[in-house]
Amino acid sequence: MAALTLLLKTLARVVRRELRSFLSVGLNNFFLLAALMAYSAIVNGMAPWDSVPFFLLLSVLMLFPMSSDPLAKIPPSRLELWPFSTRERVALRVISFTASPILWIALGLLVLSRKFALALLFLAIALPIQALTALASRATRSLPSLQPLRHIPRLPGRTGGLIRHNLRQLASVLDFYAALIMAISAAAYRWFDPKADPRGFAPLAMLIALVLSTPAQSSFGLESDSGLTRYALFPLQGWQVLLAKDAAFLIVTLTLILPLWDIHAVGAAATFTFVAITLGRYPSLVLQPPQLRWRFASGNFRFSVAQLVLGATIGFAQIRTTPSLLPATCAAWLISLAAGARYWDKLHRPTPKEAETRKSK
Repeated sequence: MAALTLLLKTLARVVRRELRSFLSVGLNNFFLLAALMAYSAIVNGMAPWDSVPFFLLLSVLMLFPMSSDPLAKIPPSRLELWPFSTRERVALRVISFTASPILWIALGLLVLSRKFALALLFLAIALPIQALTALASRATRSLPSLQPLRHIPRLPGRTGGLIRHNLRQLASVLDFYAALIMAISAAAYRWFDPKADPRGFAPLAMLIALVLSTPAQSSFGLESDSGLTRYALFPLQGWQVLLAKDAAFLIVTLTLILPLWDIHAVGAAATFTFVAITLGRYPSLVLQPPQLRWRFASGNFRFSVAQLVLGATIGFAQIRTTPSLLPATCAAWLISLAAGARYWDKLHRPTPKEAETRKSK
Protein backbone atom coordinates (compact mmCIF):
# COMPACT_ATOMS: atom_id res chain seq x y z
CA MET A 1 0.00 0.00 0.00
CA ALA A 2 2.91 2.37 0.71
CA ALA A 3 4.28 1.80 -2.80
CA LEU A 4 0.83 2.45 -4.30
CA THR A 5 0.48 5.68 -2.33
CA LEU A 6 3.91 6.85 -3.45
CA LEU A 7 3.08 6.07 -7.06
CA LEU A 8 -0.18 8.01 -6.88
CA LYS A 9 1.58 11.04 -5.38
CA THR A 10 4.15 10.93 -8.16
CA LEU A 11 1.40 10.60 -10.75
CA ALA A 12 -0.46 13.58 -9.31
CA ARG A 13 2.72 15.66 -9.43
CA VAL A 14 3.29 14.71 -13.08
CA VAL A 15 -0.31 15.62 -13.98
CA ARG A 16 -0.02 19.01 -12.24
CA ARG A 17 3.20 19.72 -14.14
CA GLU A 18 1.54 18.74 -17.40
CA LEU A 19 -1.46 20.97 -16.72
CA ARG A 20 0.88 23.92 -16.16
CA SER A 21 2.34 23.28 -19.61
CA PHE A 22 -1.04 24.16 -21.15
CA LEU A 23 -0.60 27.73 -19.89
CA SER A 24 1.64 28.27 -22.92
CA VAL A 25 -1.54 29.23 -24.78
CA GLY A 26 -1.57 32.51 -22.80
CA LEU A 27 1.22 33.92 -25.01
CA ASN A 28 -0.05 32.43 -28.26
CA ASN A 29 -0.87 34.90 -31.03
CA PHE A 30 -4.23 33.28 -31.75
CA PHE A 31 -5.21 33.49 -28.08
CA LEU A 32 -4.02 37.10 -27.88
CA LEU A 33 -6.17 37.97 -30.90
CA ALA A 34 -9.23 36.33 -29.32
CA ALA A 35 -8.54 38.10 -26.01
CA LEU A 36 -8.19 41.44 -27.80
CA MET A 37 -11.50 40.89 -29.60
CA ALA A 38 -13.23 40.01 -26.32
CA TYR A 39 -11.71 43.03 -24.55
CA SER A 40 -12.75 45.42 -27.34
CA ALA A 41 -16.32 44.14 -27.25
CA ILE A 42 -16.55 44.45 -23.45
CA VAL A 43 -15.09 47.98 -23.47
CA ASN A 44 -17.71 49.00 -26.05
CA GLY A 45 -20.48 47.57 -23.90
CA MET A 46 -21.19 44.55 -26.09
CA ALA A 47 -21.13 40.83 -25.39
CA PRO A 48 -17.91 39.24 -26.73
CA TRP A 49 -19.70 36.73 -28.96
CA ASP A 50 -17.31 37.22 -31.88
CA SER A 51 -14.42 35.80 -29.86
CA VAL A 52 -16.35 32.75 -28.58
CA PRO A 53 -15.63 30.54 -31.65
CA PHE A 54 -11.90 31.23 -31.28
CA PHE A 55 -11.84 30.36 -27.58
CA LEU A 56 -13.97 27.28 -28.29
CA LEU A 57 -11.52 26.11 -30.96
CA LEU A 58 -8.58 26.58 -28.59
CA SER A 59 -10.37 24.68 -25.83
CA VAL A 60 -11.46 21.74 -27.98
CA LEU A 61 -7.96 21.24 -29.39
CA MET A 62 -6.44 21.25 -25.91
CA LEU A 63 -8.91 18.56 -24.84
CA PHE A 64 -7.08 16.00 -26.99
CA PRO A 65 -3.73 16.08 -25.13
CA MET A 66 -5.57 16.61 -21.83
CA SER A 67 -7.51 13.40 -22.46
CA SER A 68 -4.43 11.18 -22.39
CA ASP A 69 -4.32 8.37 -19.83
CA PRO A 70 -2.41 9.50 -16.70
CA LEU A 71 -0.89 6.01 -16.39
CA ALA A 72 0.56 6.40 -19.89
CA LYS A 73 3.16 8.69 -18.29
CA ILE A 74 4.70 5.55 -16.77
CA PRO A 75 6.54 3.18 -19.13
CA PRO A 76 4.49 -0.06 -19.38
CA SER A 77 7.57 -2.24 -18.85
CA ARG A 78 8.36 -0.47 -15.58
CA LEU A 79 4.75 -0.64 -14.44
CA GLU A 80 4.68 -4.40 -15.00
CA LEU A 81 7.80 -4.89 -12.88
CA TRP A 82 6.38 -3.19 -9.80
CA PRO A 83 5.18 -5.68 -7.15
CA PHE A 84 1.48 -4.79 -7.12
CA SER A 85 -1.24 -7.32 -6.48
CA THR A 86 -4.23 -7.64 -8.79
CA ARG A 87 -6.39 -5.72 -6.34
CA GLU A 88 -3.83 -2.91 -6.12
CA ARG A 89 -3.58 -2.71 -9.91
CA VAL A 90 -7.36 -2.42 -10.19
CA ALA A 91 -7.33 0.27 -7.49
CA LEU A 92 -4.53 2.07 -9.33
CA ARG A 93 -6.53 2.08 -12.54
CA VAL A 94 -9.68 3.38 -10.81
CA ILE A 95 -7.87 6.01 -8.75
CA SER A 96 -5.81 7.21 -11.72
CA PHE A 97 -9.07 8.24 -13.38
CA THR A 98 -9.49 10.86 -10.66
CA ALA A 99 -6.18 12.39 -11.78
CA SER A 100 -7.60 13.04 -15.24
CA PRO A 101 -7.82 16.79 -15.98
CA ILE A 102 -11.13 16.17 -17.75
CA LEU A 103 -12.84 15.17 -14.50
CA TRP A 104 -11.46 18.16 -12.59
CA ILE A 105 -12.52 20.60 -15.30
CA ALA A 106 -16.04 19.16 -15.23
CA LEU A 107 -16.14 19.52 -11.45
CA GLY A 108 -14.88 23.10 -11.77
CA LEU A 109 -17.65 23.93 -14.24
CA LEU A 110 -20.20 22.39 -11.89
CA VAL A 111 -18.96 24.40 -8.89
CA LEU A 112 -18.57 27.72 -10.73
CA SER A 113 -21.72 27.62 -12.83
CA ARG A 114 -23.87 25.50 -10.48
CA LYS A 115 -25.38 23.99 -13.59
CA PHE A 116 -25.26 20.23 -13.78
CA ALA A 117 -26.28 20.30 -17.45
CA LEU A 118 -23.19 22.36 -18.37
CA ALA A 119 -20.80 19.91 -16.65
CA LEU A 120 -22.66 17.01 -18.25
CA LEU A 121 -22.40 18.65 -21.69
CA PHE A 122 -18.65 19.09 -21.18
CA LEU A 123 -18.27 15.41 -20.27
CA ALA A 124 -20.39 14.43 -23.28
CA ILE A 125 -17.87 16.24 -25.48
CA ALA A 126 -14.71 15.31 -23.59
CA LEU A 127 -15.28 11.60 -22.97
CA PRO A 128 -15.60 10.66 -26.68
CA ILE A 129 -12.46 12.70 -27.33
CA GLN A 130 -10.71 10.79 -24.54
CA ALA A 131 -11.83 7.46 -25.99
CA LEU A 132 -10.74 8.49 -29.48
CA THR A 133 -7.35 9.64 -28.16
CA ALA A 134 -6.81 6.36 -26.31
CA LEU A 135 -7.75 4.27 -29.36
CA ALA A 136 -5.52 6.31 -31.66
CA SER A 137 -2.60 6.08 -29.23
CA ARG A 138 -2.95 2.32 -28.92
CA ALA A 139 -3.32 1.86 -32.69
CA THR A 140 -0.22 3.90 -33.52
CA ARG A 141 1.82 2.05 -30.89
CA SER A 142 0.88 -1.35 -32.31
CA LEU A 143 1.02 -0.23 -35.96
CA PRO A 144 3.58 2.59 -36.40
CA SER A 145 2.64 2.83 -40.08
CA LEU A 146 -0.66 4.43 -38.99
CA GLN A 147 1.15 7.52 -37.72
CA PRO A 148 0.31 10.19 -40.32
CA LEU A 149 3.49 12.19 -39.76
CA ARG A 150 5.56 9.24 -40.98
CA HIS A 151 4.03 9.63 -44.44
CA ILE A 152 5.22 13.19 -45.06
CA PRO A 153 7.37 12.77 -48.18
CA ARG A 154 11.00 13.78 -48.41
CA LEU A 155 11.42 16.85 -50.57
CA PRO A 156 14.09 16.90 -53.27
CA GLY A 157 17.34 18.72 -52.77
CA ARG A 158 20.13 18.75 -50.25
CA THR A 159 17.91 20.00 -47.44
CA GLY A 160 14.85 17.96 -48.41
CA GLY A 161 15.15 15.62 -45.43
CA LEU A 162 15.60 18.57 -43.08
CA ILE A 163 12.50 20.28 -44.46
CA ARG A 164 10.53 17.07 -43.88
CA HIS A 165 11.83 16.99 -40.30
CA ASN A 166 10.65 20.58 -39.79
CA LEU A 167 7.25 19.83 -41.34
CA ARG A 168 6.83 16.97 -38.87
CA GLN A 169 7.74 19.25 -35.99
CA LEU A 170 5.29 21.92 -37.14
CA ALA A 171 2.55 19.29 -37.41
CA SER A 172 3.18 18.23 -33.79
CA VAL A 173 2.03 21.54 -32.28
CA LEU A 174 -1.63 22.46 -31.87
CA ASP A 175 -1.24 25.68 -33.86
CA PHE A 176 -1.11 23.61 -37.05
CA TYR A 177 -4.44 21.93 -36.31
CA ALA A 178 -6.09 25.23 -35.41
CA ALA A 179 -4.91 26.61 -38.76
CA LEU A 180 -6.11 23.45 -40.53
CA ILE A 181 -9.61 23.81 -39.07
CA MET A 182 -9.65 27.50 -40.00
CA ALA A 183 -8.53 26.60 -43.55
CA ILE A 184 -11.27 23.95 -43.92
CA SER A 185 -13.87 26.45 -42.66
CA ALA A 186 -12.59 29.13 -45.06
CA ALA A 187 -12.64 26.69 -48.00
CA ALA A 188 -16.20 25.65 -47.13
CA TYR A 189 -17.23 29.32 -47.07
CA ARG A 190 -15.45 29.93 -50.38
CA TRP A 191 -16.96 27.01 -52.30
CA PHE A 192 -20.32 26.28 -50.71
CA ASP A 193 -21.71 29.67 -49.69
CA PRO A 194 -23.41 31.25 -52.72
CA LYS A 195 -23.13 34.66 -51.06
CA ALA A 196 -19.40 34.39 -50.33
CA ASP A 197 -17.74 37.80 -50.69
CA PRO A 198 -14.40 37.60 -52.55
CA ARG A 199 -13.17 40.59 -50.55
CA GLY A 200 -13.17 38.40 -47.44
CA PHE A 201 -10.79 35.76 -48.83
CA ALA A 202 -7.61 37.76 -48.19
CA PRO A 203 -8.44 38.52 -44.51
CA LEU A 204 -9.27 34.84 -44.02
CA ALA A 205 -5.89 33.90 -45.49
CA MET A 206 -4.18 36.37 -43.15
CA LEU A 207 -6.05 34.83 -40.21
CA ILE A 208 -4.72 31.39 -41.15
CA ALA A 209 -1.20 32.80 -41.38
CA LEU A 210 -1.69 34.50 -37.99
CA VAL A 211 -2.66 31.19 -36.37
CA LEU A 212 0.63 29.71 -37.63
CA SER A 213 2.77 32.73 -36.70
CA THR A 214 3.64 31.90 -33.07
CA PRO A 215 5.78 28.79 -33.85
CA ALA A 216 8.07 31.10 -35.84
CA GLN A 217 9.31 32.38 -32.46
CA SER A 218 10.23 28.89 -31.25
CA SER A 219 11.36 27.15 -34.42
CA PHE A 220 14.13 25.36 -32.48
CA GLY A 221 12.01 24.80 -29.36
CA LEU A 222 11.39 21.13 -30.15
CA GLU A 223 15.04 20.36 -30.81
CA SER A 224 16.88 18.49 -28.06
CA ASP A 225 20.45 19.29 -27.07
CA SER A 226 21.64 16.31 -29.10
CA GLY A 227 19.57 17.55 -32.03
CA LEU A 228 21.25 20.95 -31.95
CA THR A 229 24.63 19.23 -31.74
CA ARG A 230 23.69 17.16 -34.79
CA TYR A 231 23.04 20.36 -36.74
CA ALA A 232 26.64 21.38 -36.15
CA LEU A 233 27.79 18.09 -37.67
CA PHE A 234 25.75 18.50 -40.84
CA PRO A 235 27.68 19.78 -43.89
CA LEU A 236 25.28 22.70 -44.08
CA GLN A 237 25.74 26.43 -43.69
CA GLY A 238 23.61 28.43 -41.29
CA TRP A 239 21.47 29.92 -44.05
CA GLN A 240 20.57 26.43 -45.26
CA VAL A 241 19.48 25.33 -41.78
CA LEU A 242 17.34 28.43 -41.28
CA LEU A 243 15.96 28.31 -44.82
CA ALA A 244 14.78 24.74 -44.18
CA LYS A 245 12.90 25.99 -41.10
CA ASP A 246 11.37 28.92 -43.00
CA ALA A 247 10.44 26.72 -45.96
CA ALA A 248 8.32 24.53 -43.68
CA PHE A 249 6.31 27.59 -42.52
CA LEU A 250 5.84 28.85 -46.07
CA ILE A 251 4.86 25.42 -47.43
CA VAL A 252 2.26 24.81 -44.71
CA THR A 253 0.79 28.32 -44.89
CA LEU A 254 0.50 28.46 -48.67
CA THR A 255 -0.88 24.90 -48.82
CA LEU A 256 -3.62 25.73 -46.33
CA ILE A 257 -4.76 28.89 -48.12
CA LEU A 258 -4.68 27.41 -51.65
CA PRO A 259 -8.35 26.22 -51.45
CA LEU A 260 -9.36 29.88 -51.27
CA TRP A 261 -8.07 30.10 -54.83
CA ASP A 262 -7.52 33.85 -54.83
CA ILE A 263 -4.37 35.75 -55.80
CA HIS A 264 -5.00 38.44 -53.19
CA ALA A 265 -5.35 35.78 -50.49
CA VAL A 266 -2.01 34.23 -51.47
CA GLY A 267 -0.31 37.62 -51.42
CA ALA A 268 -1.80 38.54 -48.04
CA ALA A 269 -0.82 35.22 -46.44
CA ALA A 270 2.69 35.38 -47.90
CA THR A 271 3.15 38.95 -46.67
CA PHE A 272 1.99 38.12 -43.16
CA THR A 273 4.18 34.99 -43.07
CA PHE A 274 7.28 36.91 -44.18
CA VAL A 275 6.65 39.48 -41.43
CA ALA A 276 6.05 36.75 -38.82
CA ILE A 277 9.22 34.84 -39.71
CA THR A 278 11.31 38.02 -39.83
CA LEU A 279 10.12 39.17 -36.40
CA GLY A 280 10.40 35.64 -35.00
CA ARG A 281 14.05 35.28 -36.02
CA TYR A 282 15.52 36.91 -32.92
CA PRO A 283 13.46 35.06 -30.29
CA SER A 284 13.89 31.73 -32.07
CA LEU A 285 17.69 32.04 -32.14
CA VAL A 286 18.51 34.11 -29.06
CA LEU A 287 15.66 33.83 -26.56
CA GLN A 288 14.78 30.25 -27.56
CA PRO A 289 11.39 29.92 -25.78
CA PRO A 290 10.64 26.30 -24.81
CA GLN A 291 8.12 24.33 -26.79
CA LEU A 292 6.37 21.02 -26.02
CA ARG A 293 4.71 18.69 -28.47
CA TRP A 294 0.90 18.74 -28.66
CA ARG A 295 0.71 22.17 -27.02
CA PHE A 296 0.07 25.62 -28.42
CA ALA A 297 3.27 27.50 -29.13
CA SER A 298 4.20 30.22 -26.67
CA GLY A 299 5.99 33.35 -27.77
CA ASN A 300 7.55 36.44 -26.29
CA PHE A 301 4.86 39.05 -25.61
CA ARG A 302 6.78 41.89 -27.26
CA PHE A 303 7.40 39.98 -30.48
CA SER A 304 3.88 38.54 -30.47
CA VAL A 305 2.40 42.04 -30.38
CA ALA A 306 4.79 43.10 -33.14
CA GLN A 307 3.78 40.11 -35.28
CA LEU A 308 0.08 40.85 -34.80
CA VAL A 309 0.24 44.61 -35.34
CA LEU A 310 2.83 44.83 -38.11
CA GLY A 311 1.65 41.67 -39.86
CA ALA A 312 -1.97 42.85 -39.98
CA THR A 313 -1.07 46.45 -40.89
CA ILE A 314 1.33 45.54 -43.69
CA GLY A 315 -0.95 42.75 -44.90
CA PHE A 316 -4.00 44.99 -45.27
CA ALA A 317 -1.88 47.73 -46.84
CA GLN A 318 -0.52 45.21 -49.34
CA ILE A 319 -4.06 44.15 -50.28
CA ARG A 320 -5.64 47.59 -50.60
CA THR A 321 -3.04 50.20 -51.46
CA THR A 322 0.55 49.01 -51.91
CA PRO A 323 1.06 45.65 -53.68
CA SER A 324 4.84 46.26 -53.65
CA LEU A 325 4.87 45.52 -49.91
CA LEU A 326 5.02 41.78 -50.70
CA PRO A 327 8.49 41.98 -52.31
CA ALA A 328 9.51 44.46 -49.58
CA THR A 329 8.61 41.99 -46.82
CA CYS A 330 10.37 39.24 -48.79
CA ALA A 331 13.50 41.41 -48.88
CA ALA A 332 13.24 42.00 -45.12
CA TRP A 333 12.93 38.24 -44.62
CA LEU A 334 16.08 37.64 -46.71
CA ILE A 335 17.97 40.20 -44.61
CA SER A 336 16.84 38.46 -41.41
CA LEU A 337 17.88 35.13 -42.94
CA ALA A 338 21.38 36.45 -43.65
CA ALA A 339 21.72 37.98 -40.17
CA GLY A 340 20.37 34.86 -38.50
CA ALA A 341 22.70 32.64 -40.53
CA ARG A 342 25.68 34.71 -39.40
CA TYR A 343 24.61 34.33 -35.77
CA TRP A 344 24.00 30.59 -36.23
CA ASP A 345 27.39 29.99 -37.83
CA LYS A 346 29.12 31.93 -35.09
CA LEU A 347 27.32 29.94 -32.40
CA HIS A 348 27.29 26.44 -33.91
CA ARG A 349 30.08 26.50 -36.50
CA PRO A 350 32.97 28.38 -34.88
CA THR A 351 36.20 29.00 -36.67
CA PRO A 352 39.20 26.84 -35.67
CA LYS A 353 40.55 29.73 -33.59
CA GLU A 354 37.21 30.22 -31.77
CA ALA A 355 36.89 26.48 -31.21
CA GLU A 356 40.36 26.38 -29.67
CA THR A 357 39.50 29.35 -27.43
CA ARG A 358 36.31 27.64 -26.23
CA LYS A 359 38.16 24.42 -25.58
CA SER A 360 40.79 26.20 -23.49
CA LYS A 361 38.08 27.81 -21.38
